[in-house]
Amino acid sequence: MRGNARRRKKDFSLTLEEFLGFISENDYMKLRGRGRLCLSIDRKRNWEGYHKDNIRAITVASNVSKRHYVDYFRNQNGEEEAVTESTFDGNFDPPEMPDAPF
Repeated sequence: MRGNARRRKKDFSLTLEEFLGFISENDYMKLRGRGRLCLSIDRKRNWEGYHKDNIRAITVASNVSKRHYVDYFRNQNGEEEAVTESTFDGNFDPPEMPDAPF
């Protein structure tokens, strides 16, 4: 995950202990995968990096649908930024889309 964050130029401050606590409280290792109902790690505020208070486990379907509800653009450095950063309330939960063709 750290290597992927580095490749995507995202900050990463999770310690091993924080990550192990996160995966144990979400049963992430058992439920992770690429299927729609598997868990993936989501950044609550996409303009921020992977930090203890900015990650959560949500389904792959919810994580994919999140792309359709938040507008993004790439800045001059090629980094992804959220257009809605100034209006984001910090509690974005994308709706489940049971009929989505994934």
